[in-house]
Amino acid sequence: YRLPPAVIATLRAERIGPEHGDLLQRLPKAELHSHLGGMIDLPGQRQAAEAVWESGTAQMRRRWQETAGLLESRTKDRWPDQWPGLLAGDERAGNVAAVFQRWSDEELEERLFSPTEPRQALVAGHPLGFAAYELPGELCGSALLTNPLAIAPYAAACYNSCIAQGLRRAEWRGSPLKYDREDPLRFLQRLCDGIKAARAPLDPEGPLCEVVFILIADRRRPEWMPEFARLACAAARAFPDFVVGIDLAG
Repeated sequence: YRLPPAVIATLRAERIGPEHGDLLQRLPKAELHSHLGGMIDLPGQRQAAEAVWESGTAQMRRRWQETAGLLESRTKDRWPDQWPGLLAGDERAGNVAAVFQRWSDEELEERLFSPTEPRQALVAGHPLGFAAYELPGELCGSALLTNPLAIAPYAAACYNSCIAQGLRRAEWRGSPLKYDREDPLRFLQRLCDGIKAARAPLDPEGPLCEVVFILIADRRRPEWMPEFARLACAAARAFPDFVVGIDLAG
Protein backbone atom coordinates (compact mmCIF):
# COMPACT_ATOMS: atom_id res chain seq x y z
CA TYR A 1 0.00 0.00 0.00
CA ARG A 2 2.99 2.28 -0.27
CA LEU A 3 2.70 1.98 -4.05
CA PRO A 4 0.98 4.71 -6.06
CA PRO A 5 -2.82 4.24 -6.23
CA ALA A 6 -2.71 3.78 -10.01
CA VAL A 7 -0.24 0.90 -9.65
CA ILE A 8 -2.38 -0.74 -6.98
CA ALA A 9 -5.44 -0.45 -9.22
CA THR A 10 -3.56 -2.08 -12.08
CA LEU A 11 -2.35 -4.94 -9.90
CA ARG A 12 -5.88 -5.56 -8.66
CA ALA A 13 -7.35 -5.63 -12.15
CA GLU A 14 -4.66 -7.47 -14.10
CA ARG A 15 -5.22 -11.20 -14.59
CA ILE A 16 -2.37 -13.69 -14.64
CA GLY A 17 -2.02 -15.21 -18.09
CA PRO A 18 0.44 -17.06 -20.33
CA GLU A 19 2.36 -13.86 -20.90
CA HIS A 20 3.43 -13.92 -17.23
CA GLY A 21 4.94 -17.40 -17.44
CA ASP A 22 8.55 -16.25 -17.50
CA LEU A 23 8.00 -13.94 -14.52
CA LEU A 24 6.27 -16.64 -12.50
CA GLN A 25 9.06 -19.07 -13.29
CA ARG A 26 11.72 -16.64 -12.10
CA LEU A 27 9.97 -15.59 -8.89
CA PRO A 28 11.41 -17.25 -5.77
CA LYS A 29 8.76 -19.45 -4.23
CA ALA A 30 8.12 -21.69 -1.24
CA GLU A 31 5.93 -24.79 -1.21
CA LEU A 32 4.70 -25.65 2.25
CA HIS A 33 2.54 -28.74 1.79
CA SER A 34 4.06 -31.42 -0.44
CA HIS A 35 3.08 -34.99 0.36
CA LEU A 36 6.07 -37.18 -0.49
CA GLY A 37 3.92 -40.05 -1.73
CA GLY A 38 2.48 -38.15 -4.67
CA MET A 39 4.59 -35.13 -5.56
CA ILE A 40 6.41 -36.26 -8.72
CA ASP A 41 5.26 -36.85 -12.26
CA LEU A 42 5.05 -40.18 -14.07
CA PRO A 43 8.62 -40.10 -15.48
CA GLY A 44 9.97 -39.65 -11.95
CA GLN A 45 7.77 -42.44 -10.66
CA ARG A 46 8.93 -44.70 -13.50
CA GLN A 47 12.56 -44.05 -12.59
CA ALA A 48 11.96 -45.11 -8.99
CA ALA A 49 9.91 -48.11 -10.11
CA GLU A 50 12.69 -49.18 -12.47
CA ALA A 51 15.16 -49.30 -9.57
CA VAL A 52 12.82 -51.68 -7.76
CA TRP A 53 12.22 -53.77 -10.88
CA GLU A 54 15.94 -54.16 -11.56
CA SER A 55 16.48 -55.44 -8.02
CA GLY A 56 14.16 -58.42 -8.51
CA THR A 57 15.19 -61.88 -9.59
CA ALA A 58 13.48 -63.49 -12.58
CA GLN A 59 11.25 -65.45 -10.23
CA MET A 60 10.29 -62.33 -8.26
CA ARG A 61 9.49 -60.43 -11.46
CA ARG A 62 7.20 -63.21 -12.67
CA ARG A 63 5.38 -63.14 -9.36
CA TRP A 64 5.07 -59.34 -9.48
CA GLN A 65 3.81 -59.48 -13.06
CA GLU A 66 1.17 -62.06 -12.17
CA THR A 67 -0.13 -59.86 -9.38
CA ALA A 68 -0.12 -56.72 -11.51
CA GLY A 69 -1.77 -58.63 -14.34
CA LEU A 70 -4.90 -59.09 -12.26
CA LEU A 71 -5.68 -55.44 -12.93
CA GLU A 72 -5.97 -55.94 -16.67
CA SER A 73 -9.31 -57.68 -16.28
CA ARG A 74 -10.69 -54.70 -14.36
CA THR A 75 -12.54 -51.91 -16.10
CA LYS A 76 -11.39 -48.33 -15.77
CA ASP A 77 -14.17 -47.27 -13.43
CA ARG A 78 -13.24 -50.05 -11.00
CA TRP A 79 -9.50 -49.34 -10.98
CA PRO A 80 -9.35 -46.87 -8.05
CA ASP A 81 -10.99 -49.07 -5.42
CA GLN A 82 -9.74 -52.50 -6.53
CA TRP A 83 -6.02 -52.14 -7.14
CA PRO A 84 -4.81 -51.58 -3.52
CA GLY A 85 -6.15 -54.93 -2.36
CA LEU A 86 -4.62 -56.68 -5.36
CA LEU A 87 -1.18 -55.11 -5.08
CA ALA A 88 -0.79 -54.98 -1.30
CA GLY A 89 1.25 -57.40 0.76
CA ASP A 90 4.89 -57.99 1.57
CA GLU A 91 5.95 -57.17 -2.01
CA ARG A 92 4.03 -53.92 -2.48
CA ALA A 93 6.91 -52.09 -4.15
CA GLY A 94 7.59 -54.93 -6.58
CA ASN A 95 3.93 -55.31 -7.47
CA VAL A 96 3.66 -51.60 -8.18
CA ALA A 97 6.92 -51.66 -10.18
CA ALA A 98 5.30 -54.30 -12.37
CA VAL A 99 2.32 -51.98 -12.94
CA PHE A 100 4.71 -49.36 -14.31
CA GLN A 101 6.23 -52.03 -16.54
CA ARG A 102 2.86 -53.03 -18.00
CA TRP A 103 0.98 -49.76 -18.43
CA SER A 104 1.66 -46.80 -20.71
CA ASP A 105 1.75 -43.20 -19.48
CA GLU A 106 -1.66 -42.60 -21.05
CA GLU A 107 -3.19 -45.58 -19.26
CA LEU A 108 -1.68 -44.56 -15.95
CA GLU A 109 -2.78 -40.93 -16.35
CA GLU A 110 -6.32 -42.11 -17.01
CA ARG A 111 -6.46 -44.48 -14.07
CA LEU A 112 -4.52 -42.44 -11.53
CA PHE A 113 -5.65 -38.90 -12.06
CA SER A 114 -8.95 -38.85 -13.94
CA PRO A 115 -10.94 -40.30 -11.00
CA THR A 116 -9.72 -37.49 -8.73
CA GLU A 117 -10.80 -34.54 -10.89
CA PRO A 118 -12.25 -32.20 -9.85
CA ARG A 119 -10.83 -32.79 -6.39
CA GLN A 120 -13.09 -30.25 -4.71
CA ALA A 121 -16.16 -32.27 -5.64
CA LEU A 122 -14.91 -35.70 -4.62
CA VAL A 123 -16.82 -36.12 -1.39
CA ALA A 124 -20.17 -35.38 -2.98
CA GLY A 125 -19.49 -36.26 -6.61
CA HIS A 126 -17.50 -39.51 -6.62
CA PRO A 127 -18.85 -42.91 -5.54
CA LEU A 128 -15.71 -43.50 -3.47
CA GLY A 129 -15.80 -40.08 -1.84
CA PHE A 130 -12.52 -38.93 -0.34
CA ALA A 131 -10.98 -42.38 -0.80
CA ALA A 132 -10.67 -41.61 -4.53
CA TYR A 133 -8.33 -38.77 -3.62
CA GLU A 134 -6.08 -40.88 -1.39
CA LEU A 135 -5.68 -44.07 -3.39
CA PRO A 136 -3.68 -42.66 -6.34
CA GLY A 137 -1.04 -41.36 -3.93
CA GLU A 138 -0.31 -44.92 -2.91
CA LEU A 139 0.78 -45.91 -6.41
CA CYS A 140 2.42 -42.54 -7.06
CA GLY A 141 5.00 -43.18 -4.39
CA SER A 142 3.95 -44.55 -1.04
CA ALA A 143 4.24 -48.19 -2.10
CA LEU A 144 7.50 -47.62 -4.00
CA LEU A 145 9.09 -45.89 -1.03
CA THR A 146 8.85 -49.06 1.06
CA ASN A 147 11.74 -50.38 -1.06
CA PRO A 148 15.12 -48.82 -0.09
CA LEU A 149 16.36 -48.84 -3.69
CA ALA A 150 13.56 -46.51 -4.77
CA ILE A 151 14.34 -43.78 -2.24
CA ALA A 152 17.36 -42.19 -3.93
CA PRO A 153 15.83 -41.87 -7.43
CA TYR A 154 12.55 -40.75 -5.89
CA ALA A 155 14.30 -38.07 -3.81
CA ALA A 156 16.22 -36.93 -6.89
CA ALA A 157 13.03 -36.61 -8.94
CA CYS A 158 11.38 -34.63 -6.13
CA TYR A 159 14.35 -32.29 -5.77
CA ASN A 160 14.68 -31.75 -9.51
CA SER A 161 10.98 -30.91 -9.63
CA CYS A 162 11.49 -28.28 -6.94
CA ILE A 163 14.34 -26.70 -8.89
CA ALA A 164 12.32 -26.73 -12.12
CA GLN A 165 9.50 -24.85 -10.39
CA GLY A 166 11.84 -22.19 -9.04
CA LEU A 167 11.31 -23.18 -5.40
CA ARG A 168 13.70 -21.81 -2.80
CA ARG A 169 12.16 -23.73 0.10
CA ALA A 170 10.12 -26.90 0.09
CA GLU A 171 8.45 -28.60 3.02
CA TRP A 172 8.02 -32.28 2.23
CA ARG A 173 5.84 -34.37 4.48
CA GLY A 174 5.43 -38.09 4.91
CA SER A 175 5.10 -40.99 7.33
CA PRO A 176 8.40 -42.84 7.88
CA LEU A 177 6.52 -45.36 10.02
CA LYS A 178 4.71 -46.49 6.88
CA TYR A 179 7.79 -46.52 4.66
CA ASP A 180 10.04 -48.41 7.08
CA ARG A 181 8.26 -49.95 10.07
CA GLU A 182 11.44 -51.63 11.26
CA ASP A 183 13.59 -48.47 11.38
CA PRO A 184 11.89 -45.20 10.35
CA LEU A 185 15.04 -43.21 11.14
CA ARG A 186 16.81 -45.29 8.52
CA PHE A 187 14.28 -44.11 5.96
CA LEU A 188 14.93 -40.47 6.87
CA GLN A 189 18.68 -41.01 6.52
CA ARG A 190 18.25 -42.56 3.09
CA LEU A 191 16.00 -39.70 2.05
CA CYS A 192 18.58 -37.14 3.21
CA ASP A 193 21.31 -39.00 1.35
CA GLY A 194 19.16 -39.03 -1.80
CA ILE A 195 18.60 -35.27 -1.59
CA LYS A 196 22.32 -34.62 -1.11
CA ALA A 197 23.17 -36.78 -4.11
CA ALA A 198 20.65 -34.92 -6.25
CA ARG A 199 22.00 -31.56 -5.12
CA ALA A 200 25.65 -32.30 -5.81
CA PRO A 201 25.67 -31.72 -9.60
CA LEU A 202 23.10 -28.89 -9.48
CA ASP A 203 24.19 -26.56 -6.69
CA PRO A 204 27.79 -27.25 -5.59
CA GLU A 205 28.13 -23.80 -3.99
CA GLY A 206 25.05 -24.13 -1.81
CA PRO A 207 21.48 -25.42 -1.95
CA LEU A 208 19.31 -23.78 -4.58
CA CYS A 209 16.31 -25.09 -2.69
CA GLU A 210 16.17 -25.73 1.05
CA VAL A 211 14.27 -28.94 1.72
CA VAL A 212 12.87 -29.74 5.15
CA PHE A 213 10.61 -32.54 6.36
CA ILE A 214 7.41 -32.72 8.39
CA LEU A 215 6.53 -36.02 10.05
CA ILE A 216 2.96 -37.19 9.50
CA ALA A 217 0.95 -38.93 12.19
CA ASP A 218 -2.00 -40.86 10.79
CA ARG A 219 -5.15 -40.14 12.80
CA ARG A 220 -6.53 -43.47 11.61
CA ARG A 221 -3.74 -45.27 13.48
CA PRO A 222 -4.15 -44.15 17.11
CA GLU A 223 -2.28 -47.26 18.26
CA TRP A 224 0.82 -45.86 16.54
CA MET A 225 0.80 -42.55 18.43
CA PRO A 226 3.20 -43.53 21.25
CA GLU A 227 5.65 -44.87 18.67
CA PHE A 228 5.18 -41.75 16.57
CA ALA A 229 5.95 -39.50 19.55
CA ARG A 230 9.18 -41.37 20.19
CA LEU A 231 10.08 -41.17 16.51
CA ALA A 232 9.43 -37.41 16.41
CA CYS A 233 11.75 -36.80 19.37
CA ALA A 234 14.46 -39.06 17.97
CA ALA A 235 14.20 -37.54 14.48
CA ALA A 236 14.44 -33.99 15.84
CA ARG A 237 17.67 -34.94 17.60
CA ALA A 238 19.13 -36.91 14.67
CA PHE A 239 18.12 -34.48 11.89
CA PRO A 240 17.82 -31.02 13.53
CA ASP A 241 18.19 -29.15 10.22
CA PHE A 242 15.85 -31.43 8.29
CA VAL A 243 12.93 -32.49 10.50
CA VAL A 244 11.09 -29.30 11.43
CA GLY A 245 7.60 -30.31 12.54
CA ILE A 246 4.77 -32.80 12.81
CA ASP A 247 1.22 -32.85 11.55
CA LEU A 248 -1.86 -35.07 11.25
CA ALA A 249 -3.19 -36.62 8.09
CA GLY A 250 -5.68 -39.27 7.07
